[in-house]
Amino acid sequence: MMKAMRKGEIATVAPFRYSRLLFGVLLGVVWFGETIDAQMLIGCGVIVGSGLFILWRGGKVRGNT
Repeated sequence: MMKAMRKGEIATVAPFRYSRLLFGVLLGVVWFGETIDAQMLIGCGVIVGSGLFILWRGGKVRGNT
């Protein structure tokens, strides 16, 4: 998985990165009894939003060259 993250096409690998976030939250809720609160949702939103921004920005930069 780490080799795919380093060498793979970002559009192909990105969904797996976000699925790790989802599984991490699910594991924390089920295994450790954590609760989902506003801070957790905001943090997850920042992570996903920044990844989408990078994908969007990368496409614009590549398209101009």
